[in-house]
Amino acid sequence: MNFGYFSYPTPANEPVLNYAPNSAEKLRLKEAIKDLKSQQMDIPMYIGNNCNSS
Repeated sequence: MNFGYFSYPTPANEPVLNYAPNSAEKLRLKEAIKDLKSQQMDIPMYIGNNCNSS
């Protein structure tokens, strides 16, 4: 039994990057990691079911 005909766009994946030694992708990734490691984030810890702010 058919319930209808569906048409959806064909998915398109992101380009696959190489990350070879000294490639532009790897250098950008290392720079991004270095930048994130230099920042300090305050992440609250919730234990149990006490996540409501009200």
